[in-house]
Amino acid sequence: YINKVAAVEIEGVDSNFYKNAYLLGSSAHLEDVRYGYANRKARIELVLDGIYEHESIFQDGYLYIKFIPSREVHNKIVVVDGGHGGNDGGTSGYGQQEKEVVLDIILRLKEMLDQTDIKVYYTRLEDTKPSFEDRVDLANLSRADLFVSIHINGDSHSKSSSGTEVLYNESFFTPKFGSKDFAKIIQDELVKSLGSRDRGIIVGDEIAYIVRRATVPVALAEIGFLTNKEEALLIAKDSYKQQAAQGIYNGILRAFDEREEISKQKINEQWNAREEEVEDEE
Repeated sequence: YINKVAAVEIEGVDSNFYKNAYLLGSSAHLEDVRYGYANRKARIELVLDGIYEHESIFQDGYLYIKFIPSREVHNKIVVVDGGHGGNDGGTSGYGQQEKEVVLDIILRLKEMLDQTDIKVYYTRLEDTKPSFEDRVDLANLSRADLFVSIHINGDSHSKSSSGTEVLYNESFFTPKFGSKDFAKIIQDELVKSLGSRDRGIIVGDEIAYIVRRATVPVALAEIGFLTNKEEALLIAKDSYKQQAAQGIYNGILRAFDEREEISKQKINEQWNAREEEVEDEE
């Protein structure tokens, strides 16, 4: 999803496949088409302009594909981002790299989220390094309800710095439930789950690109400090990483609950206002 590419592979065909196979029809969502062939396998890549789910059917020798905006398919959408990756290890300390710790936490979080009705898009589930633009586009173009980015902190000036903090977007205003609300929930649930020092929530617009460019509620969670020996030893434990994943999971569920409660209150307010209008008309 993060590359906005839908790929179709046809096996067991010869190199003349494309002479007899044509791409027909059109889609307002299609930006480009790329063709490839290797080892008797044809590969067609459809480059899309956003994040879509698809429906496909094979009929009368043709493969029909329909692209549907994610928001029209899923009621709840979350994007989970793993900081760094690939040739960018992030912060490091006491034998650990941020990119590896983050990926471990995300895979644990995925096991829990897979059991819910929430559609979750991940910027990475392997040791890859998506661009900042692709990470934030995945959240913005899917119109995600929530966008959480997971990181591990570091302090090159002091080895005593410790604790958990969450960055949020202050410049993009979301009515009723915004980045600050989401960040506060994630912070509360992480501190509760980890028992870590509460460093609070921080305006992250000038600190992190994905926080600054997000147009959905975003929370960038800094779990703890790898530059602090005591905290690094905790982070190295599977149980601590599991607690971090649990805290984020709890935060996501709580955020949806609070959003739903706010929506109910808004409906009640609108209903009460309408009743007052009717009474005034009478």
